[in-house]
Amino acid sequence: MNKKPERHSRKRWVVVLAAVVVLVNVLALAVGIYVQQVATRWPILDPRKSYAEIFGVSDEELARGFNSERFSQLTKERVQLSSDHAETINVLLVHAPGPAHGTVLLMGGHPYVAMQVGDIFLDRGFNVLHYNTPSAKTSYGYYERYDLENVIKFAREKDPQGVIGVYGMSASAGTAVQYAAMNEGSEDVAFYVIDAAFSDLVDLFGWHFRNQVGVRTPALVKIYATVVSYLRDGYFFGDVSPRRSIVDVQTPMLFVHARADPEIPYWMTEELYDAKPGVKLLLTHDGGHGLIDARGGRRYREEPGGFRPEGG
Repeated sequence: MNKKPERHSRKRWVVVLAAVVVLVNVLALAVGIYVQQVATRWPILDPRKSYAEIFGVSDEELARGFNSERFSQLTKERVQLSSDHAETINVLLVHAPGPAHGTVLLMGGHPYVAMQVGDIFLDRGFNVLHYNTPSAKTSYGYYERYDLENVIKFAREKDPQGVIGVYGMSASAGTAVQYAAMNEGSEDVAFYVIDAAFSDLVDLFGWHFRNQVGVRTPALVKIYATVVSYLRDGYFFGDVSPRRSIVDVQTPMLFVHARADPEIPYWMTEELYDAKPGVKLLLTHDGGHGLIDARGGRRYREEPGGFRPEGG
């Protein structure tokens, strides 16, 4: 006599459980989509925004962060190269004031911001080549490494015998590491400067999520975010891991990272440094996110004592 009510009770619980599972998955999917969108439009990397919008800094203020008078007098070439994932690669080649040892490539951002570091290499007798892909969403190096490959070929054509170095900051530092792994043994690049790098994309997003929300990233959110990334952009977040890429890279690398970096934690560069074989050096400083500081990168040239070897 009591079997029928029991069956109805079980059915109700099954329906409730199913509804809860659906709701949890819908919420996780919604958060996952949001995380993926935020990830590919990180404000500091958003090509749709000017530096005035991102930092509240005008071009005139940016120009005070480097030797703009010398910059205006140097020979410059502007070209556009093809890209497989963006409309174009905009290249600015700034020739050194005298005979050059070679060329150092600077990736992404506003040319005036890049020149805050570019001045360091001009002072040491290198040409400086800055490039960006203004129409592209960031993939944290997954696709950008192929743009870097195209630009390196261009630099080699311009100076067949010169030294080529690569400077990458933030997401571009991840690009540099992934390119180095992809082309290890080619000897196209003599050295890399890896500034404020992340070691693993999943770990980086997890770190930001925990800092902003106060809890660890739910597993379902990670799964949906990376699946959405694959469906939209063709790569999983787990495909982007400079920490895995760097283990076979023998090319010399200088790692630089601020201990109090608010965007990418210092320990991520420590992971890269520990994982890399061969010639390497790790320097720390007391600045913010990267040597390129939109509000005054000049201090890093004027205060050489601001850098110190790790452990020093």
